[in-house]
Amino acid sequence: MDYYKKTEKLLYCYPVLKKHLIINKLDLDDVKTEGEADRSKSIVISRADAAPRRTLPLTREEAVERRTKPITLQINKTQSLLKKIDAAISFSCGDIEKNFIRLKYFDNTQMDSICETLKISRSKAFRMKNTIIDSISAILFGADALIF
Repeated sequence: MDYYKKTEKLLYCYPVLKKHLIINKLDLDDVKTEGEADRSKSIVISRADAAPRRTLPLTREEAVERRTKPITLQINKTQSLLKKIDAAISFSCGDIEKNFIRLKYFDNTQMDSICETLKISRSKAFRMKNTIIDSISAILFGADALIF
């Protein structure tokens, strides 16, 4: 597995993951506040513990829980990944490297503009990028990222 590319992909996707988290939280709030008010009364969702030939309708709480569980799992998974990325950046980067990450991966700034903004040469920028990605990869993926 190419951990370098996977790390870069995670960094490029970081802003989208943050937005996705916000959307999922909004969805969760909607489900909790709306509940099953808009659900058709003619549709019956059966419970797993119901008798085989008899369908018991879900209680409102069961129906809300059934709808919120996958959203909550997705929120937890995304939050966990974002925390790992944040920790990896904090552990491995100083201020200039954090600015580099923000410009390169979060703002999609071209390398020439990054060099100009950070007042570094193009070759230093590429060396910095490689060092940053290697460090973050090692933190995110452990020893697997270090074995060639």
